[in-house]
Amino acid sequence: MQNAYLLPVYTDKEDFKLFTEKKIKTHSFEINYAEAGQGETLLLVHGMSNNWTGWIPLAKILKDYFRVVLIDLPGYGKSQRLEKYSVEIQAQALEEFISKLDLKVTSIVGLSMGSIVIAEFLSNYADKVDSAVLCGPMFHLRNAEWASWISNKGLWAVDKTKGASTVLKRLITNTLASYVITKYVNMHRFDRELVDAYGLSGRRLMDPKAFVQMGMSVTTNIVEDDLKDCSVPVQFIFGSEDKITSPASAKKKMQNAKGDFKFAEIANAGHIVTLEKPMQVAEIIIEFLRNI
Repeated sequence: MQNAYLLPVYTDKEDFKLFTEKKIKTHSFEINYAEAGQGETLLLVHGMSNNWTGWIPLAKILKDYFRVVLIDLPGYGKSQRLEKYSVEIQAQALEEFISKLDLKVTSIVGLSMGSIVIAEFLSNYADKVDSAVLCGPMFHLRNAEWASWISNKGLWAVDKTKGASTVLKRLITNTLASYVITKYVNMHRFDRELVDAYGLSGRRLMDPKAFVQMGMSVTTNIVEDDLKDCSVPVQFIFGSEDKITSPASAKKKMQNAKGDFKFAEIANAGHIVTLEKPMQVAEIIIEFLRNI
């Protein structure tokens, strides 16, 4: 497959030079991360098929107001590969990372899978952060709750089938397949240049086992249960055209939860709202933190 359909390695653009990459060894994990800016700390947690580089459009705005720390979760980017992945293990990695660096986290910010990991994190380690921002958390698949069950069973079969991970690796690092998924699932208006720059390199660096096992884990994780007694303020941010999760459903799911929850919806944006509308997301985050 040595052709144009393989994902490109990201080039050394000026945007990437704004951030300094580092590695740290916690008790259980070796974690890669990047950072920029000064001031209060925001910790950004990526989605299921990306790494820290997917945050650049948003982080390069936020770095003018905060110190931004962008983590590669285990199994993603340049962080350690594991034998097993789950939402619970990733939440543990976040706790160890924060503790090792002795971070005073003003807000922990997640996208998609990252938001689900953060919800799990908050159910056990909320004392480690002052607030959270959850972008596109997957309460259920929009208008298709049954799809979560099918997705889980399909991923389980892949995980247990010999050689399936090799096939999956070829699929998820195939540029054309990535374009199709991004166009018809993740974005409201497909922008190839944007996806090439910030949405593809994470796929190339990802452990396919992480993609499969995290896919299974997130479909069984219940966000509203993790947040039912949340002790820190939480800002939800959704794209109005999100095809994976419904903003209205999120409000309904959270109506009986005890906590300080705020909801924002950005027009003409899909699931990866942080990539499509970074300025609007930054404005919501800044306003949220100003008022808590």
